[in-house]
Amino acid sequence: MSQRWNQTESAKYSCSICLDLLKDPVTIPCGHSYCMNCINDHWDGEDQRKIHSCPQCRKEFIPRPGLEKNIMLADFVEELKKTGLQPAQADHCYAGPEDVACDFCSGRKMKAVKSCLVCLASYCQNHLHPHYESPTFKKHNLVEASTKLHQNICSHHDEVMKIFCRTDQQCICYLCTMDEHKGHETVPAAAERAEKQKKLQESRQQIQFQNREKDVKLLQQKMECISVSDDKTEEDSKASFPSSDKRRVKSRPLSVPLPPGPDPVPAGGVSPNMKKLIKNFNKDQPAPVPTSTPTKICGKCGKDLSSTEPALKAMGKLFHPSCFCCKSCHRPLQGMQFYVKEGSPECKCCYVTFLPPCSQCGEKITDRILKAMGKCFHVRCFLCSTCSCNLDGLPFIAGEDDKPYCVQDYHKRFSPQCETCKEPIVPAPGSEETVKLVALGKNYHIKCYQCEDCARPFSSEVDKYQGHPVDGRILCTKCHTKRTMM
Repeated sequence: MSQRWNQTESAKYSCSICLDLLKDPVTIPCGHSYCMNCINDHWDGEDQRKIHSCPQCRKEFIPRPGLEKNIMLADFVEELKKTGLQPAQADHCYAGPEDVACDFCSGRKMKAVKSCLVCLASYCQNHLHPHYESPTFKKHNLVEASTKLHQNICSHHDEVMKIFCRTDQQCICYLCTMDEHKGHETVPAAAERAEKQKKLQESRQQIQFQNREKDVKLLQQKMECISVSDDKTEEDSKASFPSSDKRRVKSRPLSVPLPPGPDPVPAGGVSPNMKKLIKNFNKDQPAPVPTSTPTKICGKCGKDLSSTEPALKAMGKLFHPSCFCCKSCHRPLQGMQFYVKEGSPECKCCYVTFLPPCSQCGEKITDRILKAMGKCFHVRCFLCSTCSCNLDGLPFIAGEDDKPYCVQDYHKRFSPQCETCKEPIVPAPGSEETVKLVALGKNYHIKCYQCEDCARPFSSEVDKYQGHPVDGRILCTKCHTKRTMM
C-alpha cells in the first residue's frame, strides 16, 4: 500500500516537463505547477511569438505572467523527498536508439506511444494527456508512434499531402493542385488507398484461384494415370487366362503400386479429399459474364454502363462522359480541373464565383479563409496596418479606423500618451484595464504625476503634496507659492 501511495504522489507532484519532483515549484495562472527553470525555458522558446502557453492545457497568456515560488508546495515536496520518494522511471520507458522518442521531453527522452498527424510530433504517455483532455486537441488524428511523419509533408509547400494525383501517381498537397498538378485527375489519398487495397485483395484471390487450379490439374493427371494402369492390368489378366481355358480360376484382388502421395487413391476411383478439392474449385470459379451485359451504373443518370462504352472515373464513381459536367453551367469537365461542392462537381469558374472576396486585396479566396472583425481575408493579407507583420495566430486589436493592429502598434497609435514621459499608457501586465490620471486635460501615468518644476511626485492624500494649476502647468505647493510671490 505504501509503494502504491508513493507512486501516486510521485506523479502528482512531478513536473510534466522534466518528469522529476518539482524544484522551486511555481503555479501559473491556469493552475498547473512546474519547476521554475523548466517553465522559464519553455516560455523563452515562445518569446518570439509573444504568446506564452501552458504545456499541459495549452491556455495562452498575454503578456508573459510573472512567476513566484509556491512556498507551501515547495515545503510539501521537501517533506516527500525526506521520505525517500523519487519518481523513478523504468528503463524500458526511456527511448532507445531504435525507438521513437517523445518530441516534448527535455533531457532524457521518454519512449513515444502515439504520433499526431496534425501536430506532426510524437508524444510519450505523460505528454499525450492534452490530446485526450483538451477540446482543442481531441479532433487531432493519433496513430502509432512513427518516425516517418515528415514524409507526409510536401517539400514545396510544407503542407500535409492528403491528395493523390492519378495522372502522376504521387501524393500531393492542396496547393499542388493549383500549381504543377493543375488540371490533373486527383482524389483524396484515403480513397485511393482504399481502392488500391481492394485491388490488392482481388489480386490475392486471383493468385489463390490460380494455385488451386494448378492443384486440380495435377490431381486430374494422377487420376488419368490410375485409369490407364487399371486398363493395362485388366488386359494382362485376359492374356494370361484365355476364355478357351477350361480351368477354373479363382480371382483375387490385384494391388498396383502407386507413387507416394498425401492421399491414398483406390483403383478406379477418386479419394474423398480430391473430390472435395475439385468441388470447391468449381464452386469458387467465377461464372463467365457476357461482354454485352452492362456491369456498372452512371453516377449521375443512373443508367447502365457497358464494358464497351467509354467512362470517366471521378469522386469514387463512374460517369458517361456527357454526364460528368459542371453543376451550375453544365460545361463538360472531361480532362479539366474541377471542385466538389455539396457532392457535385463544379468547374473552376463557377466555383470561384461564389467564393468570398478578401477584404484587403479584393481577390477571391480559393484557399484557407481567415475570418476576423466580421470580414474575410487571405492568410497572407491579414497584416498589421502599421508594421505589416502577419497576424495569423497572433493577438490583434481592431483600431478606431476598423483596421487590424498588433498589440504594440495599437497602443502606440490609439492609447493616450503620458504628458511627462511621452510614452503610451497601456494596461499593466496581467490586466486588461488601462489606468491613467487626468489633470488639466492631460493624461499621466500614476508614477509620472509630479510637479512640472521640481519633479516632486504628488499624492492623493489630502495632507500630502498636492498639485496646483498655474498657467496651464501643475506645480507642487512649494513651487506654486514661489511662483505666486514672484
